[in-house]
Amino acid sequence: MKIGCIGAGYVGSTTMAVLAYKCKDCTIFVTDLMKTKIKA
Repeated sequence: MKIGCIGAGYVGSTTMAVLAYKCKDCTIFVTDLMKTKIKA
């Protein structure tokens, strides 16, 4: 399963981090316009 999130702010990045930790069989994608948020 693939899950994507648009926006790597406080909510998006935290939610996707927990999903990645809990759902080992899922592929997680996070996109944002600000490259600094993605690098963090």
